[in-house]
Amino acid sequence: MEADGADTKTLRDYFRLDLNGVATSYVLRANDADDPQWSSHFEVMQKQLRDAAVKALTSHDAEKYRISVTEAEIRSGIIDNKARMKQVATSAHFHRFNVYVENFQSYVPLHLYVC
Repeated sequence: MEADGADTKTLRDYFRLDLNGVATSYVLRANDADDPQWSSHFEVMQKQLRDAAVKALTSHDAEKYRISVTEAEIRSGIIDNKARMKQVATSAHFHRFNVYVENFQSYVPLHLYVC
């Protein structure tokens, strides 16, 4: 990344090399939850790491760094799951009715709000 002229100071500030692991790796350092710059720094780091993954890895391997955790879970649990039809046929499904919604003067079925 630095060879391409990218400013990696934010990455170097937030990640530390862990030499104690079986395979050495960089780990995200503890973050102060009240850090006002965290959000903007996170966006910068996320973009840099995604761009680096695309350059350094195969398209298939880089995909896990470009998609969200939620999308990865949906893909593995639903889309790429070969046993999904059997699981759907044997799974339990619950509907709960009579859930009171604040400022709504009647009871509304919950399944109208939960997908």
